[in-house]
Amino acid sequence: MITEAMRGFGAILRTQDGKKFMHDYDKRGSLAPRDVVARAIDNEMKIRGEDFVYLDCTHKNPDDIKTHFPNIYQKCLSIGIDITKDMIPVVPAAHYLCGGIKVDINGQTTIHNCMP
Repeated sequence: MITEAMRGFGAILRTQDGKKFMHDYDKRGSLAPRDVVARAIDNEMKIRGEDFVYLDCTHKNPDDIKTHFPNIYQKCLSIGIDITKDMIPVVPAAHYLCGGIKVDINGQTTIHNCMP
């Protein structure tokens, strides 16, 4: 995701048709921990056959967005997304693994050089 701080600021995760979906996964909604959010986004993308979901902060004060997230605002603007007016397409962070790693009763795996 672009930044977790935006969720803390009040941004809402939405499907491409605009539906809020995080309360289907966690009572904290878009404020759920990142592992829950990453899995929820991954699941929604798979269910719907879509390549991304949206992070929506368009309901927030534009000046507050620009003040709190000047670098994100400028970066998104440079690629044609005004985050004060447009939702941001997002996917789970590339470093996240959804599904886990198979281990034995001692927590050992057959994956070479995989350290706990």
